[in-house]
Amino acid sequence: MATGGTWQRYGNTAMIVSAFASSLTLVAVLIALYFGYQQMADAEATARGNAARQAFRSYLDLAMRNPAFAVPDYDAIKRNPRDQSLYETFVTFMLQSCEYATENFEDDGIKTTCETHIARHARLFCDTFTNDTISNYNAEAIGDRIVKAVTEAKGSARECTDAKVDELRAAVRDLKDEE
Repeated sequence: MATGGTWQRYGNTAMIVSAFASSLTLVAVLIALYFGYQQMADAEATARGNAARQAFRSYLDLAMRNPAFAVPDYDAIKRNPRDQSLYETFVTFMLQSCEYATENFEDDGIKTTCETHIARHARLFCDTFTNDTISNYNAEAIGDRIVKAVTEAKGSARECTDAKVDELRAAVRDLKDEE
């Protein structure tokens, strides 16, 4: 009977130690998973930031190589259908680059640069943009900036009528409601 009691006593202790070791292992695995997840999230944010930076640099490079589109003479561009098409593609690339950059950075310098560049194209927005065009972009990142640009251009750009400004403003408001 003494032998059975000893075995029982040490057996219970062994099971308790084994359960404690298993619990510690589980805690270590959970901690490792948490830090692994954090590291992946940080890597993803860094990759997104680098991609946004590169997209914005590509746009700036394109703008420097195409000054006629970066600071447009809209009347001259409209006279040539090929230039009109290239110009619209240029503006689309600019809007996408600005959208990506402003969504991935808190840098006010990039936001200000985008607002300045977007404002240069207010006549195009007033002339050709519709609700469907606006819906291709994020309301906060780009829609508000387009509305600001066309509102400021209202007095100087014949295409930016009160009705057109109101239409674009409503399109952005609808887009925000959907988001």
